Amino acid sequence: MKNKFFKLTILILVVTGCSSSEKREAAPAKSPLTSRIQAPVPVEGADEATATSEVKEVESTPTESQVLKETVAGGNDEAISRAAIQVLSRNPRDLAALNALGLVYYHKGQLGAAQLMFDKALRVNANAAGVYNNLGLTYLAEKDLSLAIQSFRRAIELDPNQGDAAANLGAIYLNQKDYTKALVALEMAIGKLGSDQRVLNNYAIALTAGGKASQAQENYKKALQLNSNNKDVMLNYAALMINQLKKYSDGLDLLNKLKFLGPSPEARNQMNVLENKAKAGLK
Repeated sequence: MKNKFFKLTILILVVTGCSSSEKREAAPAKSPLTSRIQAPVPVEGADEATATSEVKEVESTPTESQVLKETVAGGNDEAISRAAIQVLSRNPRDLAALNALGLVYYHKGQLGAAQLMFDKALRVNANAAGVYNNLGLTYLAEKDLSLAIQSFRRAIELDPNQGDAAANLGAIYLNQKDYTKALVALEMAIGKLGSDQRVLNNYAIALTAGGKASQAQENYKKALQLNSNNKDVMLNYAALMINQLKKYSDGLDLLNKLKFLGPSPEARNQMNVLENKAKAGLK
């Protein structure tokens, strides 16, 4: 299938909590397939706080745990780091704190340190599906797709409701043009993350590749209901309307709106090809 006009959204969905009500968030906007590896630079106090063989375990106080939870919700990495280290100084095996500190390292591009924190978290609870998802993101950032896929699949095995891992796995398969596997993974994700525009976009791409153009159209509609000005979704939708559904007028309407929003130079070239095809189809 020729799908060069489709703009794939590679997801980086992280799990910020480790309970049954895990909070999810999108990682900072950057290409997940661009390596950003740095030598691990531990946060001050992290070594002492997480050295489980040297520090006697003490239960985290409810106040500390609540502060960490609220700080994670706030999204400030420096504040999260301080709160996590405070918890870990009393209980080096606190799963939520290890996961939170791992995400801080991940956001900073300190992937080795992030992996260390996630590995420690998994030694505390080997069934923490959300931690496996986050570990997979570090491998994805290192372009180690094999280990990333392995981690995301493990997350799903442990928790079939792990929509984040399914969405991330589906995005990788789409990037590899393995549309059959992508469709399976994204069908799992869409049931949990059906209000996420990026998941809807990727699911529509997989549906199109699978010859399910009408279903793809419905998902593009849902995606644009969430944000009517998403340029990638609009370009994909226009390509579907023109290339597969032969609805040339509708496709041109989408392209005209996209022109008004100001597409990228790359998108302009794709739009020109689509526009010429649509106009030829109307003659």
